[in-house]
Amino acid sequence: MLFPWTLADFAADGREEGGKPGQNQKGLVTIDRNIKKDSYYIYKAYLSKQPFVHICGHHYTKRPHHTTIKVYSNQVEVSLTINGHRLAKQKGQHVFTFPVDLQGKSTVTASAGNYHDTITITATDQPVPEYSNGTSGSVTNWFDKDPINPNYYSINDSINDLKKNPQAAAIYQEILVKATSSFGDVAKASKMPPAMEKKMNAISLAKQLKMVARAFKPGEIEQYNRELQQIKKTDERGSKQN
Repeated sequence: MLFPWTLADFAADGREEGGKPGQNQKGLVTIDRNIKKDSYYIYKAYLSKQPFVHICGHHYTKRPHHTTIKVYSNQVEVSLTINGHRLAKQKGQHVFTFPVDLQGKSTVTASAGNYHDTITITATDQPVPEYSNGTSGSVTNWFDKDPINPNYYSINDSINDLKKNPQAAAIYQEILVKATSSFGDVAKASKMPPAMEKKMNAISLAKQLKMVARAFKPGEIEQYNRELQQIKKTDERGSKQN
């Protein structure tokens, strides 16, 4: 059986993902219910008996010359045509993938019997600015210049581990206050359920920071990590690790 987490995106004060702060975007449709995402159609491919064909990435209209067209359908055979010329036909279940070479502007159609879906794609090998959410590279490239010494604390450690050391715990608390403050009074007043807090404390600080990246200026996270890297870890007996 397949169970989606949520039908539609919804408001979530502590979220900072995909260029839309304040939204949890795990829904099958957008927060206004106007756009059905590709994830909606993969569920439909598995669960619906109503025949359909759906090309993934309707908003991904500018792609590299060499790309892959992915199609979701509950039919057993899907054909792909480009500018009216049939490229290929595939038999399968639910997911169909077609490697293609595109030139200029192309009309791409996927069909299964009387059912079809069409998109227009412009081929380009240049970066597309509108596909960027405008954030800096600090989230994904924190440690390009600073290698991590595993014998010292870093933001790769879990919250539970950081709390074992008073110095590391103090740095974590400073990070927590800064992150919480950036999301307003709602975040300050909210209290996490104990079960969720236990799970959050078990994951790395780095993973948590990715959800609140907008709270920090460029270079701040790297600086916190450098401070943690000055604190040597101890073993269970309290001895310094080599």
